[in-house]
Amino acid sequence: MDVIISELVQVVGSVLAAALVALVVRLLQKVGLQIDAEKRAHLEAAAVQAVARAEEWAAAQVKAKLAKKIPSAEKFERAVADVLDRVPGVDRAEAEAIVTSALPAMGVGASAGVRELGKALRSR
Repeated sequence: MDVIISELVQVVGSVLAAALVALVVRLLQKVGLQIDAEKRAHLEAAAVQAVARAEEWAAAQVKAKLAKKIPSAEKFERAVADVLDRVPGVDRAEAEAIVTSALPAMGVGASAGVRELGKALRSR
């Protein structure tokens, strides 16, 4: 009888241990996804701020008559460098992608021209 109880305890213990491991893995996956979402939100906010700073810098350069026009590529590069400086652990490809995705939301870059064209077509 003691042998049966001993075997039963071992089986139940193994099942409980497996269930506990599965539960911990699932919780870690959810936390990992949440951390990724938080990282993405932080990165997007940093990109929006970086694009705004690049646009402000370009406007100041034009206003101070240091340049007639700042090329889009230079503003883009400045925004990417800003993201790389301010967000630890992000690589250049991620920074370029997130800055590119921030441009339409802010109405700058090529999206500004498309938006203005859409307004002109709607006003006809």
